[in-house]
Amino acid sequence: MMRIMGLFSAIVPEGVTEPFNYDADHGIILSDWYHHSAYDQSTALSSIPFQWIGEPQSLLINGKGNYDCSGLAPGICNSTNPQCSPSTLTDHEMTIIEADGQYVEPFVTKNLFIYSGETYSVLVSANQDPSKNY
Repeated sequence: MMRIMGLFSAIVPEGVTEPFNYDADHGIILSDWYHHSAYDQSTALSSIPFQWIGEPQSLLINGKGNYDCSGLAPGICNSTNPQCSPSTLTDHEMTIIEADGQYVEPFVTKNLFIYSGETYSVLVSANQDPSKNY
């Protein structure tokens, strides 16, 4: 219920030495925004018969509908309600280095499909034209 009303955050442990090098560490939290109240949503989802609440009216990045993503973003956490959030950075590749707190064999992708509650650490090289909006 609290997550639906916007009470959520990422917990990032300090002092952990990571086996990867990067210039900056920025966390991104993906979330959603329904125009219906948390009460209306929980009533519909727990009703018999089940009533689907539909898709959210907005998807947010770090709690905002418009967000400056000009920095590098090694950490992405999905806090959306029931759906998968496809993530991509136009003209950029992401190197996935960690999934749900476990290091993985690094691999490069242009798209990341992240489900509710999942976390990924990615490396992004900001090597494209800085005057463009990505």
